[in-house]
Amino acid sequence: MRNLHLTTQLKIIQMKNLFFASLLVLGNLSFAQITINDNDFPDGGDTALVSISMDFELDFESTGPDYTWDYSVLTMSSQRIDTFFDIDDASLTYQVVFNNGFFDEDYQADYYQKLFNFAFPETDLIPVSNPVGFTKVESDKVEAIGIGLEIGGFDVPIKNEIIDIEYELPMNYGDDWVSNSFFEVDLNPAFDGILRRYQERTSQVDGWGQVTTPFGTFDVVRTVAVLEFTDSLRIALGDDAFWIELPTPGQVVYSWWAENQKIP
Repeated sequence: MRNLHLTTQLKIIQMKNLFFASLLVLGNLSFAQITINDNDFPDGGDTALVSISMDFELDFESTGPDYTWDYSVLTMSSQRIDTFFDIDDASLTYQVVFNNGFFDEDYQADYYQKLFNFAFPETDLIPVSNPVGFTKVESDKVEAIGIGLEIGGFDVPIKNEIIDIEYELPMNYGDDWVSNSFFEVDLNPAFDGILRRYQERTSQVDGWGQVTTPFGTFDVVRTVAVLEFTDSLRIALGDDAFWIELPTPGQVVYSWWAENQKIP
């Protein structure tokens, strides 16, 4: 009976240790790094509510593994609805270039959207408006395949002749990538000129953890992208033509990505 009792005690101790180990594993899983993949990006027809704040004095640069970003005190100055339009709803001019996958698979867009923070040369020489961006989402990357500009009242589709890779997927802490892209657009007949842009995107997944906003707390991975632009404009004056470099400020974009949210 004594041996049986001892065996029973040992089994109980083993079960307690196993239960404790299971709790530790579950606890670690609860705070483990998430992975962002193509399912976490929008489809054509999706919408997202975007809140805008001008609270620039907060710390947006600090980051790292298992990090906590507390932005619960952000105050919203305005809100808007971002729409990711189905490519079938684009103008025929845009669809010829970005909805023609049978003949040009590399430039088959999944959706397009209005570009609110589109960096463009600070000059009054270029009569453009209503910029939109065309995006292709694949299992291993998200690509900005081109833009659309309204020039002189006409929609002008512009391919990224070298495609810009916005995100390499899946995204995990420590990932990084560099993407160089290029486009050229003839501004005629609205303006006798040609605009060229070379862009370098340097990106890194530089943190993971939890971010708190006025809308709740989310498990996230954080990305930072540094964008540098080299813009130039060819101007024709009679029989003479020359190129001038245009001043376009660079951008630094911090993004916190949660699962199933469609946007950062």
